[in-house]
Amino acid sequence: MSALDQLYSAAPLLLQEVATTWYGWRVYRRRYKGIFAEEARRVRERESWSTEQFIAYQIQQLRQIGEVARHSPFYRERFQLAGFDPAALEKPADLSVLPLLSRDQLRLHGQDMLTARPEHDVTTYKSSGTSGTPRNIYRSRRMDQMIWAYWDARCWNWFGASHRSRKAVFGVRKVHPVRRMDPPFWRHDWLTGICYFSIYHLRRENLAHYCRELQRFAPELMLAYPSAIYPVARFALDEGVSLPRPRGIVTTSETLSAEQRRTIEQAFGCRIYDQYGAAEACVFGATCEQGHLHVSPDFGYLEVLKADGKPAEPGEMGEVVCTGFLNELQPLIRYQLGDVVRLSRLSHCACGRNMPIIEEICGRVEDMLHTVRGDPVIRFDPAFKGVHGIREGQVVQRAKDLFIVRIVPDPGFSADEEATLIRNMELHLGPGHVIRVEKVAQIPRTASGKFRAVVNEMASSA
Repeated sequence: MSALDQLYSAAPLLLQEVATTWYGWRVYRRRYKGIFAEEARRVRERESWSTEQFIAYQIQQLRQIGEVARHSPFYRERFQLAGFDPAALEKPADLSVLPLLSRDQLRLHGQDMLTARPEHDVTTYKSSGTSGTPRNIYRSRRMDQMIWAYWDARCWNWFGASHRSRKAVFGVRKVHPVRRMDPPFWRHDWLTGICYFSIYHLRRENLAHYCRELQRFAPELMLAYPSAIYPVARFALDEGVSLPRPRGIVTTSETLSAEQRRTIEQAFGCRIYDQYGAAEACVFGATCEQGHLHVSPDFGYLEVLKADGKPAEPGEMGEVVCTGFLNELQPLIRYQLGDVVRLSRLSHCACGRNMPIIEEICGRVEDMLHTVRGDPVIRFDPAFKGVHGIREGQVVQRAKDLFIVRIVPDPGFSADEEATLIRNMELHLGPGHVIRVEKVAQIPRTASGKFRAVVNEMASSA
């Protein structure tokens, strides 16, 4: 804990809220001043483009980011070895002559990718995903304003909200000292209308406090990890507690299960709009009013590749490889984000937007689980279907044939429920597997506060 964090934790509640408001105002200025409004207008204008217009724009942006990348020693050498000339690029697929950029390469050579000396307005973001190994991402103030223009125009505006909407945020920020178990478990930014809720105090005995504050604050928009807002929603339904009805709830950073979606939408009486992106800021996706997750083709160039390096067909799973258009200080070209997705077979969405659709975010590359036959397994929702008395569950693969289902049980979880869970797992995986159930008091989060629904311990020990 830094000295500043220690000072904050020791401060009285009023001073903590003053500090939260000061922090929020600084964030607001960085994101929503400067070029933000003009960029948001341009993003909205491009929304009605045809597929051909988006492709033409991608070619232009790929040439531009390629020319800028030549100013970095890393890409200068990489282009020379591949015989790649950005100016000669005729179609986005021409980028495939370049090798993929791994997360490990970004960690080791991130400084060499810089095209100029970082100026005073550059912020370094840490991205470690589930690996725990930090990678430094350099983003200028201008770039941040462009990113948040997409959030406003291509996410919040789609369900009638905006950056000015009153927001409840369930995120990683430790607004309430972790060791303190007394309310309030939230802090307010009074200037910009945000209430930050702690995700580190979501014990059942505390959830009534969360519900009361949500009722009182009445947010128009909610931003949350699915695993953070789900226990609040589950508690409200179980106890018959009414919750506010925001315009929408935006979930991000974790894979959203069908059970989480049903429970959260029922409790809050509104739809969930899943958002897809990363600190590296080379892909941006958001859910439209028809419920489809659209990728913005003017934010970056997305490739979905199979294990053999060939493009995945619609309906097939593949690894996300992306080239961002916004970061001219530290370009990421053909970057392996670490996610596995499935593109939709739909060629057209009823919303009218000509943007690719991600049918499913299958998980992280390092957390893909496989049966004894070698078949990939995604989405363990069917294993938990019809099983009652589970507050939270995680599937862990420890060997080719050994799967551990780690659960946080409620009092209603019985031996019959456990037998049903094991039977569901056996049906989901097929014959030849050993299934064990582990009951735990809580399932640990990652360093960034994220919940992992599946864990491949074989990959981490390899």
